Amino acid sequence: MDRTSGSVRREYIRSTRNADSLALLNLFKRGYWKRLWVVQEVLLARNKTVYCGHSHHPWEIYQTAADIFWDKDSDPHIRQGPSSFPDRNALRQLGDESLLEVLRVCRKKLSENPRDKVFGILGLLSEETQRDFPVDYSQSVKAVYTDVVDHLVSTTDSLDVIREAIHFPLHVNSTDLPSWCPDWSHIPEVSGLGRTFGFAASRNASGPTKARYWFYDERRKLEISAIRIDSVKATGVTVGTFCAAQDYLTAFLQWRAVLLHELNIDDGNESHPMHKAFCRTLCLGQVPPEWSQPEAWRDLCYHVFAALTRERMPRMPMSEDLKRCADATGLLEPRLRRKFLQDHFGNRMMGRSLCITEGGLVGMGSGYMTANDVIVVPFGCSTPILLRPEGRGNEYRYVGDVYIDGYMHGEAVVQMEAKDAKRVVSKYVLC
Repeated sequence: MDRTSGSVRREYIRSTRNADSLALLNLFKRGYWKRLWVVQEVLLARNKTVYCGHSHHPWEIYQTAADIFWDKDSDPHIRQGPSSFPDRNALRQLGDESLLEVLRVCRKKLSENPRDKVFGILGLLSEETQRDFPVDYSQSVKAVYTDVVDHLVSTTDSLDVIREAIHFPLHVNSTDLPSWCPDWSHIPEVSGLGRTFGFAASRNASGPTKARYWFYDERRKLEISAIRIDSVKATGVTVGTFCAAQDYLTAFLQWRAVLLHELNIDDGNESHPMHKAFCRTLCLGQVPPEWSQPEAWRDLCYHVFAALTRERMPRMPMSEDLKRCADATGLLEPRLRRKFLQDHFGNRMMGRSLCITEGGLVGMGSGYMTANDVIVVPFGCSTPILLRPEGRGNEYRYVGDVYIDGYMHGEAVVQMEAKDAKRVVSKYVLC
């Protein structure tokens, strides 16, 4: 560490060949950083110094060092260190949404009492928010977590909080929470389609729409208004949560086969527009600016997957179309393919599955998704969501959020306002 300038030498810190870096790595892996109460203690302190053995340095030094270690390939345990703590200045700018953001950021932190997943972060929030959550440990966990949903929906006019109810990998909560209420005590291996993706599925020309909702049956049920998009016709294999490159490659081959079969796309017809939609879906629509032309992204996407499949799984059968894609030159240096796969597809495919809808749309959603799940865009929600009919009435279980190509930036609202007969607004009771 360069104490004279107050900066940390990035290249020195990144090197694991020196004792200082190894010591930092071991420090950031300690269970101390995973404790929820540590977040509040650190962020509320005026002066912060970290003591470890005979050394002590300002908190900012360790935070900068942790940021340097953080990247897509870093050890997950390191990511629980100082760089995993929320930024208080950024939280203030979020206003009423700050509660949801802190809950997201601190979700993987550990607490003995599940109520502390809410009570243990209140000190980071505004006094107004704190008043809405009096610390009362006699309350049931179900009541505390339901209060969170109630508060966020009423103060933000948004239903995005329900998208934090993660049901894959399969998890049965012990507190009898309804399917739409996130279990903050559960630490899932996957996350929903977060703010960083920039989705605005229910937006209209004036901005985000407001949630239309109603709690009833003692808040066991949540009624929402939403625009129906379609229902799921077929799904691909689900990508697991502990994955190697071969898992993504195998899923790609099976998903592409499902796409061709369900949409009756002939072999060799690479100009079919659904190939471009498929490649956008694989990266959740996050196409790099330098590859913004749909044909260019399709060609690069198919080349990377096909070339890596042939390299990693040489005996895996491939169609003549994919063999030609693998042979393409001038698209990406071979040494960069593996990192490109992980950066643009791996983390986005993890825990998700491909879906083809009855109307021929393509999407990627929760691995919990099955055929006949209904896809809707709720008012006040940033993404489409999946609902599963429950019983004979108008009741549904919340399944998860879903990327549907062509419906992530307000298209459903535009079609509804244009009186498109397919875009019907209905009420759905979530239980």
